[in-house]
Amino acid sequence: MDPPVQVSLGPERQRRARRRAAERGLTFSAYIAWLVDEDLDSWTPAPGAPAVVPVEAELPTDHQGTYIGEAVAARMNKPPDPEA
Repeated sequence: MDPPVQVSLGPERQRRARRRAAERGLTFSAYIAWLVDEDLDSWTPAPGAPAVVPVEAELPTDHQGTYIGEAVAARMNKPPDPEA
């Protein structure tokens, strides 16, 4: 079983969704799952967009974070510049 997911709907939307679920003979959660399945079944990824992005692709290729950290650390060790 999947872990629970919380979805926030306004009172009117929730009332209407519960009524629509009942019309279809579904529980509210089954109706939401059905809607998600319908949407995902009809969805096709944009051309050229990778379906899965490798984790390594998210990592920076240089040491930019290190440089920024060093600059911040250096700035913290200096007295404030009165002209800045």
